[in-house]
Amino acid sequence: MKELEEQLARAKLLASITQHIRESLSFDEILTTTVNEVREVFQADRVLIFHLTSQGSGVVIKESVLPEYPVTLEMLFLDECFPEECYEFYCQGNPRIVLDVFKDEWADCLAEFMDQVGVKTKIVAPIVQLDNDNLPRVWGLLIVHSCAYFRQWQATDAELLQSISNQLAIALKQSDLYTQLQTRETHLRNMFENAVNGMTMLTMNGHFIQVNPALCQLLGYSNSELLQLPIQDLIQPQELDRYRNSVQDLIKDRTSSLQFESELNHISGKTIWTICSASLVRDSAGKPLYFVVQVVDISERRALEQMKSEFISSVSHELRTPLTSIHGSLGLLVSGALDEQPEASKQMIEIAATESARLVRLVSDILDIERLETNKITLHQQWCDATSLLQRVSEILRQTAEDNDISLIITPTSTQVWADEDRIIQVLVNLVSNAIKFSNPGSTVSLSVPAQNGNPILPSQGKRQDTHSDPLDQGISAALQILFQVKDHGKGIPADKLEIIFDRFQQVNGSDSREQGGTGLGLAICQNIVQQHGGMIWVESVLGQGSSFYFTLPASESQ
Repeated sequence: MKELEEQLARAKLLASITQHIRESLSFDEILTTTVNEVREVFQADRVLIFHLTSQGSGVVIKESVLPEYPVTLEMLFLDECFPEECYEFYCQGNPRIVLDVFKDEWADCLAEFMDQVGVKTKIVAPIVQLDNDNLPRVWGLLIVHSCAYFRQWQATDAELLQSISNQLAIALKQSDLYTQLQTRETHLRNMFENAVNGMTMLTMNGHFIQVNPALCQLLGYSNSELLQLPIQDLIQPQELDRYRNSVQDLIKDRTSSLQFESELNHISGKTIWTICSASLVRDSAGKPLYFVVQVVDISERRALEQMKSEFISSVSHELRTPLTSIHGSLGLLVSGALDEQPEASKQMIEIAATESARLVRLVSDILDIERLETNKITLHQQWCDATSLLQRVSEILRQTAEDNDISLIITPTSTQVWADEDRIIQVLVNLVSNAIKFSNPGSTVSLSVPAQNGNPILPSQGKRQDTHSDPLDQGISAALQILFQVKDHGKGIPADKLEIIFDRFQQVNGSDSREQGGTGLGLAICQNIVQQHGGMIWVESVLGQGSSFYFTLPASESQ
């Protein structure tokens, strides 16, 4: 009867200690509770937890000791000796009672240490856990010391300590899993919050549960604003049916994940092209919980694709016209239909030659703009005399100007510019050629570097390509930029064309390229060359009175 009562008392005691140990998932709190509870229950002088490291050494990581005895906490035992039979004994979860530490055959190397810390008898209970291969390993030892006298520990004491040690092993494992889970959750939360792309979690009916800063920035909404919206409010009406069908595919397990392009509404009212990747999270029973969606902004890519499509369409159109003329002319000649008409044959040959030259210019311009935009052309900048540049352009185009009854006027200047001479001459030739083409016979085209008190004049009026504000607001100092001007007295440019005149294949009207033999790429090339020099280019025009093209170039090497 007495033995049964003692067993019940030990069971209650173990249950009480176990409850206290498991009240926390904190590693440190679990260890602290264990050593304090055990020392109180066993009325011991010292209780410690000795942890074996992966390097084979050991360290006391937690201790509860009476004030009159030395503290062993954090003492490192590099030469801790565990005979193989001792370690195997512990691996089987067996406790040991050592009634005299100076006669412990498995711990001779610790006799001197035991004497220093005043230990006479002890109980050792292994803390055993399973490794990754599901094999037992000794994580550490739960040790009770008697320092005041040689205490006669009983087998029931060792059994109780081992039971506590077993519960400690379980609690430590749970604490480790909890720590791993917290670490994983923190890692996932950081990934979610710091992701470059938009991330969100949606309820089954499409309401936002959580959104990251990238998605808020993409759509222009604050976090709180998005959490009050359903995703349906951001989707284009014509795409709602596709959204609902996709959701059903995920719910009914017809697919594990989805990826589709979608236009989403920005808070400003504009739409943003995105790629949305969605997956469905389920609970352990397979019940759908929520959607995880990643949103990638592809607006720039779509714009580039649109530009590419328009460019190909424009090139195809521009190539078709001269090729048709060449094909028709050569066809007539080959058929012999004009054998008896030398003048007509000559005219056909001239048409073919003219259109072939136009094709060469077009292909050359296309190659030029492609190399410029992909930075495949290196600028060879040096100090250039602005007047010399203007004079060279005048010499190149003198005959063209005379053929069109146009006078070229150059205003000399002593200004020096830091530029690639050949590329700037290319810009000036293009601008002056256009001015000649669109000027009335008998008028003038002037080339100059406007200056006042030695400094360039930057007009504040008119349309500027690249900026809608004053050049000085863009950090371009008048003292560091030289202004070039090409002015004509032609028919001028409509106001609605001033913003697009530097775009590819843009003409004042659709017939200009055919009438004047242009490719529609010249001004786009000029703009790119000027930009690569660190300058700006723009145009001012009054319909019926003429146009002035301006561009700036750096006046120092620092540009």
